[in-house]
Amino acid sequence: NTLRGHTSGTVTEIVNNMTAGVTAVNAALANTGVDALTLVVDVTDAAMTQLELRDLIALDGKTSVAIDGSAITSVTGTHAELMSLYSAGEAGTITGLGNEAITANDTSITVSQADNLAAKTGGALTATLSNTALADYASLDGTGNAYTILIGDAVIDAAALQALNAKTTVDINLTADTSISG
Repeated sequence: NTLRGHTSGTVTEIVNNMTAGVTAVNAALANTGVDALTLVVDVTDAAMTQLELRDLIALDGKTSVAIDGSAITSVTGTHAELMSLYSAGEAGTITGLGNEAITANDTSITVSQADNLAAKTGGALTATLSNTALADYASLDGTGNAYTILIGDAVIDAAALQALNAKTTVDINLTADTSISG
């Protein structure tokens, strides 16, 4: 920021104090332009909160150099925020992503949104899914994710329920079942 006040050009700098955290660095870099800042997420931000995720996305807009996010082991945010993070990863502006556990803290997300997020990482996805019909979950991909699922069907197909149970590490809540068949 001190350099930014003395030039109208691009500032090229390696920021060495990322140990202060992405939130502190984002607050300190009040630049309005895009500079060539080399930023590496520190292990202090390995378990990234929603606030830190928002600040990381903001930092991504302040530098033309890819941010190294390889220290991130878990990240929490809304579906939209998480998709922004992974869009930056796909664009190459935030690197080192793909093995972190992610938590979508929306009230709920759809099966399609869960599939999209889960495909972005080798880590587990934790989320509450909004679909309530067992048939809606036939297209749910992957295993080992922590999905909170409420099924509102009165009649439950046992094979479909077993298939869904294999896709989540959380117990499925049957809210209206009167019978299970098959």
